[in-house]
Amino acid sequence: MAFCDPLRTAAAFDQMTQHNLPSRLATEQDFDFVYSLYMHPTINPYMNHDVMSAEDFRPIFKNEFLARDYFWIFESNKKDIGMCTIALGKTRMAHVANIGSLAIHPEMQGKKMGPQVMHTILDFLQDKGLKRITLGVEADNPRALALYQKFGFIVDGIFPKNFRRADSNEYIDHIMMSKWIGD
Repeated sequence: MAFCDPLRTAAAFDQMTQHNLPSRLATEQDFDFVYSLYMHPTINPYMNHDVMSAEDFRPIFKNEFLARDYFWIFESNKKDIGMCTIALGKTRMAHVANIGSLAIHPEMQGKKMGPQVMHTILDFLQDKGLKRITLGVEADNPRALALYQKFGFIVDGIFPKNFRRADSNEYIDHIMMSKWIGD
């Protein structure tokens, strides 16, 4: 008998659309959108993988992103505008969700999409009984830091000089943040 995670059911995702921003599970058909978003020159510096060819990115998309507990595409006016991956904790950390790759298309930035995405994510995870939400952000990403702080995320720690982009010799601090949404 196959195990069916109630957090990944179609009904769970239907419920999510009742929140602020429509979203759906990503599929292999979303590769072109995700690749173009991830490799965008204003997005990519803050993502985990450096700029690469579509051919090199495809296994990452398939084996890393699609394998996450959640890999959402966010929509506005029936147009894809962003993405987010989330990994759920297991065993003693089953109350924890980690927000991974989160990006809003540059054309939609400054239009209150970031707060809508955060409301959608946090409401959904809280409705599903998760208690602690974690994420990491580079210290040179002030817009993301401000958004997360606005939503009550606090700094848990800093990994000094933990992040280096392929086109730079500079090392960037990686900031770990969390928010308690439990009782």
